[in-house]
Amino acid sequence: MKKGMGIIALILIMLTCMTSCSSSDSNDDPPSNTITNYAGSDPVGDFIVIQIDKTNSKVRHINYTADPDEDSGWLDYTKIAAADAEGFSNQNRVELSGGEYVIFAEFPNTAIVYQLFDASNDAVGNPVYAVLREKVDIDSYYEKAYNWMKFEIDASTATDSEMEVGFAAFDASSNEGLLYGAGYYGYDDTISDINSGDIQKVTLFEENTALIANTMWGGAVGDMDNAITLTGTQSGTNILDFGPASGGGMGLAIPQSDVSLATASGTYFLLVYEADKVGGTSSVEPMKLVISSTSPHIKVFPYNGNTETDSPVFSDDLTAVADLTAGESPGGTTPIMEQFATASGNSAAVSSVVQNAHESSGTFAATDPNYGLAIIFDPLGGFCGFTMTDNSTDTIRFGFGIKDSLYTNL
Repeated sequence: MKKGMGIIALILIMLTCMTSCSSSDSNDDPPSNTITNYAGSDPVGDFIVIQIDKTNSKVRHINYTADPDEDSGWLDYTKIAAADAEGFSNQNRVELSGGEYVIFAEFPNTAIVYQLFDASNDAVGNPVYAVLREKVDIDSYYEKAYNWMKFEIDASTATDSEMEVGFAAFDASSNEGLLYGAGYYGYDDTISDINSGDIQKVTLFEENTALIANTMWGGAVGDMDNAITLTGTQSGTNILDFGPASGGGMGLAIPQSDVSLATASGTYFLLVYEADKVGGTSSVEPMKLVISSTSPHIKVFPYNGNTETDSPVFSDDLTAVADLTAGESPGGTTPIMEQFATASGNSAAVSSVVQNAHESSGTFAATDPNYGLAIIFDPLGGFCGFTMTDNSTDTIRFGFGIKDSLYTNL
């Protein structure tokens, strides 16, 4: 990876619905067997749950970090026809008061993106990125390795918005599940230990039955302003929410595997946050992301772009981080995965899984000298996390993409 390669990322997580989302036909809960639960963190660090009742076409947004909790209640949604969604078949719309509305896209039983817009079609608040929420036993985190992302939207100025990408792995129970990991921070081209001081470990998390998650309390029990929360699925797709009093960030952890570009190929609805680090301005825009197993591997288009006939905003080839050679990584001479190993010290882990986690299989990068781009794919090919640093304009972008297998150019 060359300078600026750090990006990133996504990945992404759930929008805090303002009071304008409070109108609903009914706050009565539908039968639990009709509800799909997604959970995550929005990029300012709030722990958020989104529920979908497909039987009755209703959606609900709950911010558990707000005090008191912000609950939209059950809102009616309608499926948007592909002809009205720029060819996407996976988008839904919620009508709100004052002309505001919500658009959300789902890869069924896997992941979701969610965004509030005003009557002028401008994004309001933060994007939501979340994954399926299930009860995950604490013991299941031992000896697990993940591709790791963290991002932060600063509530006051885009100047302080940040993102990182790297790996995270919890050691064996005999070492209390100590967290090893390293993150690449593209804005100043540095790699650092994500668990400096060896503070985070599995044994510090406890089951949180109210949230269906596992929580590390940094302050008093129940104080979400100082909580780190793990939520996700038994298969290993997890979101790590650091909370607003812990830096306002979140991490989306994806199990490490040899994800191929062929598996990931397709068109994604991409919700992108962009921050001008110099001017202090920011925006959220829907876009189209096309992944291919042939060159160029990645192409990004405006939301209204035709992916077959229009020129992309940018395109490039991707290389697996594990295959990046010396000279293509920060520092210029040492492969990035070796720098990950040095920063994290994972060679000291008990588990062989953790000792090899720095290889970061499933993370891909572009190595253009003018920008740094990284992307992490769901091993099953349902969603991805995307990050990009523009070296010429000091602009960062990160987003969460949901694949639409039925997408068609119209």
